[in-house]
Amino acid sequence: MKKLLMLFVLLCVPTFNVCAEEWNYVVVEKSQKTLTVYNKNRTQKKVYVVRTGLNDGQKHCEGDKKTPEGTYHIVEKRDSKYVKFLALDYPNANDRKKSKEIGCNPGNAIGIHYYNKEYTNDPSTLEGSLGCVTVWNKYEILELNKILKVGATVEIKE
Repeated sequence: MKKLLMLFVLLCVPTFNVCAEEWNYVVVEKSQKTLTVYNKNRTQKKVYVVRTGLNDGQKHCEGDKKTPEGTYHIVEKRDSKYVKFLALDYPNANDRKKSKEIGCNPGNAIGIHYYNKEYTNDPSTLEGSLGCVTVWNKYEILELNKILKVGATVEIKE
């Protein structure tokens, strides 16, 4: 019994682990340049520095270089030129409706990924993205890929 308890402790002690908690809620605050991970009880667990679209405001049209605002879900996790890409279910019904009213295509392929530029130790030097949420190094996207499951809620706010 002691051996089993010790094994459980060794496997489940790291900061993020699937043994102890489910990490299923993310809040991105564009104006604060943060991505915050919460557990199922909405207890804050970790904050990452991020960059979002090069242009401020709500995304409505493909190519506007803005990050959408609203509630989305991770629908796929895949390898990419960004190391890992956590794809969101953008555009949702509200996004498509607004884009149709404006008379444009809402675009697609919005997700969370690593900012694929030369490595820097200064996250404030990151540029914005074309609309995605970008973390500043590959280790952070690998960590997010590990702790967030397909289906996790991602709320993006101004």
